[in-house]
Amino acid sequence: MVRARTAARTRTVLAAVAALVALAPLGWMWQASLLPGTYSVMDMGYRDDGGAARPHHGHGGEGRGVEPLTVDSLAETSTGPPDVAVTLAARQESFRLASGEPVEGYTLNGSSPGPTITAEQHQLVEVRLVNESVPDGVTLHWHGIDVPNAADGVAGVTQDAVPVGGSHTSRFRAEQVGTFWYHSHQVSHEQVQRACSAPW
Repeated sequence: MVRARTAARTRTVLAAVAALVALAPLGWMWQASLLPGTYSVMDMGYRDDGGAARPHHGHGGEGRGVEPLTVDSLAETSTGPPDVAVTLAARQESFRLASGEPVEGYTLNGSSPGPTITAEQHQLVEVRLVNESVPDGVTLHWHGIDVPNAADGVAGVTQDAVPVGGSHTSRFRAEQVGTFWYHSHQVSHEQVQRACSAPW
């Protein structure tokens, strides 16, 4: 009887240890997958200055006779007239959905979503964004199409947000074929949800 109880306890302890051994790695992987409390993008990855024809000296070459690239210099180099020219006026205003429901949101050229921009492959596209009344500023960020960094429209990273009364002109070649999407990247959680965006 004592021997049977001891064997049962041993089996129970061994089963608990086996379960712990099996579940411990899963618990560790779950914990490791959680977002940290804080992080800095400056600690992520490595700096890539584009290489070009410039020598690489360590981490970007600063202080070693190499001028760092500025975002403004990473722009479309074509200086001729654009094949497609569009001006978009961004406004914070009321509008109605197709259902008739009124919305307090954002428009481009008085519509929401904004107008579709159409271009042929390889054409030079020029889009002038004018902020008429969006108090937090506005930008245009392009999804699915490669644009020069100066036209990328990520506020605080590749350009400053366009303030009320200001404008920003993006120039790029439409090299990819397809249907893409542009939207504001300034307070985008609100401006995209309230329709400061459009296909193109």
